Amino acid sequence: MADGATPRQHDARGTDRLGRLPAVDALLGGLGAAIERHGRRAVVEAVRADLDALRAALREGAGPGDDAALDAHVAAAAVAARVDAALA
Repeated sequence: MADGATPRQHDARGTDRLGRLPAVDALLGGLGAAIERHGRRAVVEAVRADLDALRAALREGAGPGDDAALDAHVAAAAVAARVDAALA
């Protein structure tokens, strides 16, 4: 690993950060415009897929580099942009 951490350390760090991820319902509150455009079911599925991909990346030691970047990645505006792109 480039930073000297072992794969296990990366996994532990990523796993610890999983708890910082918001619930789908918490994100939906900021996605009203996307729900109007695409429908609630499609947005829920896209948000779940987005969070699943982020969880997988964190478990592998990838994903946003620090907690501030992680928070920005799961901010409603960032999620809305990815949901819109996924459903376009």
